[in-house]
Amino acid sequence: MQRDEIYEAYDLYIQAKLYNHAHDLAVGELAPDAIIRGDLSLLREMFLVFVDKQVDSWHSRGKVRVLRLSISVAPVLRNPQVFLDYVDILTRLPTLSHRTIDAVPDATEATQIEDLTRTVPRLISLLPDIFSSKINARHKVAVHEMTAALVKVVDRVRPLILVRFSPDLVWR
Repeated sequence: MQRDEIYEAYDLYIQAKLYNHAHDLAVGELAPDAIIRGDLSLLREMFLVFVDKQVDSWHSRGKVRVLRLSISVAPVLRNPQVFLDYVDILTRLPTLSHRTIDAVPDATEATQIEDLTRTVPRLISLLPDIFSSKINARHKVAVHEMTAALVKVVDRVRPLILVRFSPDLVWR
């Protein structure tokens, strides 16, 4: 299948209210391409459709058949919020941090910055499960691109927040 055909199938599934199938195509096939291209608006558009919609098996492993290959879809994939959080962090955090460069952030902005930065380690830890295909190289590239983008944006706002402390690394 060509990318246009996959997107058309996704769109037809949405129109038919077959959200499980549309979600599987969005995660397994369309999201990696949008991430690699840096198309955050497409990524948001694809997953906003699923908010407040019933997508079965959010807490169990599902399967999607694409191009006669079985691609495993992890439980977290059934939750579109992972992708929406990713887009939110990459779009809102730079804006909030630019506003606070010249001034002390008010309590609301400080809370938003803190909430967004605290979400990043959780998202990064979920990425290998989200794009877990061993046969689809785009999944590995998407994990790399998402991780790099998240680390970059957080490092500008809160340097070293993603560094873990290890007692073994303490100088003596």
